[in-house]
Parts: sequence; structure tokens; C-alpha cells
Amino acid sequence: MCEYNGRDPERIDLMLEKLSEAWKLYPDMRFGQLIATCAKTSNISGVEDEEMLKDIEKYIEIMKK
Repeated sequence: MCEYNGRDPERIDLMLEKLSEAWKLYPDMRFGQLIATCAKTSNISGVEDEEMLKDIEKYIEIMKK
């Protein structure tokens, strides 16, 4: 039997919490819009989770000003 050595599943809750926080700052935004705005790239599938988390946090920082 192979041991799973993939991505840490604990990151999921943090990502979803940050997405929720960001979305609530501008609730009229569609989900796809939010992702596209935060990702800052057209190749969303190539963005690593750590980079996306930083982008979401930056968006939150900007929107709170």
C-alpha cells in the first residue's frame, strides 16, 4: 500500500476562510470574478495554493482600505 505524500489537506480550510472573508467585502461579486481578480493571471490552474493565498490576502488588504 502506498503512503499519500501529496498536498496538505489542512490548507483547504484556510483557503476557504480567506475566500469567504474576501467575498464578504464585496458580496455582489460573482465567485468566478473573485477568483479571477485575486489570481492576477489568466492561467488560474497553474497558480500554486501558497501564491493564491497571498493574492487573496492582498485583495483583502486593499479592499479594507
